Amino acid sequence: MKIKVSYSRLDFNGMPEGGQRYEQVEIEPDSDDGVSMLVKEALSKKLNVSKDKLKVISMS
Repeated sequence: MKIKVSYSRLDFNGMPEGGQRYEQVEIEPDSDDGVSMLVKEALSKKLNVSKDKLKVISMS
């Protein structure tokens, strides 16, 4: 399943850094994890950024 994600990167204080960005990720929603967790993990891998440095704003 492909999902369009809007997100922002977080600085060292946990505050949004720069503007809102957009990316498309692919997940397999048949696992026990929630969709939002799967999206955040896929986005983290795609961008090579730690999950705690990303804030997912919306998904579609």
